[in-house]
Amino acid sequence: IKGRKRWAFHPPNTNIPMPDFKSRPSCHIEKQFTDSVTCDQPEGTVMWVPDGWWHETCNLDGFSVGVGALSHERADDPPPA
Repeated sequence: IKGRKRWAFHPPNTNIPMPDFKSRPSCHIEKQFTDSVTCDQPEGTVMWVPDGWWHETCNLDGFSVGVGALSHERADDPPPA
């Protein structure tokens, strides 16, 4: 769609992770968990978030438009242990 995003993904667990993106608008990550994954998403691409994974985003451009969706299949299931 429009604009680039930086993503941080955290594997499923019972604890809510603390946010990685502390200094906006630069999206600088001050502390990253050892089991987290980060990446930059180019404009016009699609990002898939696996079931049960925590995620957070930060816009890398001044203006951004995105579309999110949730599959209704298994939408009410608890995250995998």
